[in-house]
Amino acid sequence: MRKVAAFLLLAPLLLGLAGCGGAKARPLSIDEYYDRMLETQDVIIQSVSDSSDSLGSINQPDYYQMIDLENVLLDTAGVFKNAKRDAVAMNTPPEVEDAQKESIAYYSLGEDVVGEIASDVAFFRDVLPMLTDVRNLALANMVDNADLARIKAAAAEDASTMHSYDKDLNGMNPPPGLEPYKETLINFFHSIENGVADVDRAITPEDRSDFLQFKQDFEGILHQRDLYITRFLAFFMDFRIRLDYLVDAAMNREAKFDYEQ
Repeated sequence: MRKVAAFLLLAPLLLGLAGCGGAKARPLSIDEYYDRMLETQDVIIQSVSDSSDSLGSINQPDYYQMIDLENVLLDTAGVFKNAKRDAVAMNTPPEVEDAQKESIAYYSLGEDVVGEIASDVAFFRDVLPMLTDVRNLALANMVDNADLARIKAAAAEDASTMHSYDKDLNGMNPPPGLEPYKETLINFFHSIENGVADVDRAITPEDRSDFLQFKQDFEGILHQRDLYITRFLAFFMDFRIRLDYLVDAAMNREAKFDYEQ
């Protein structure tokens, strides 16, 4: 819905700026230029505000929320991309050349900032099911007197799952700012893999101590998992600060255009 709304708001601008055969449109008057700049700022403010509101609405994230959030952010990045494209194609009066360069720079910045946030959210979307799945470890959910063969099978299953998460994370390329977080998660899953593998190796009919210790430690593992989820929610606060900066910049530009007009 937001994508459609943003497009409908921007559509008159696109039609007004389009030239024939790729040629620039006719030269704009000063008043026409500022009118279009003001309309563009309105579209940007609405779209960025929608993205910020979507970020702020997430308290207990799930996979599908992450998909929806990424789509909203990509829509906003597209608004900046379209605004930049149209600004480059615009045949502006010489008097506003500097203002137009500033506009293009701002649109480029907005596209980069929102695009990077969308990439961060996509990374969180991919790792969230892994973190959620930790609660489902087969070994941790077995009764203390479970059959030895079942315990070993559960340990092998969990080790394989954690190894696959380790492998998946190593194949991901999040934005540079999330590399330390990625490495932390790799170490977390690797430690669980080692823990369940130790149970598989050490357990005997006479000695279940490693198995019982792992079950005892499981609440601590879940607590650590919860901290990692909370940590990426803290990233959302930083994302909102970045988006608020873009909104403030758009509002300042809008006030400037309104004054110049």
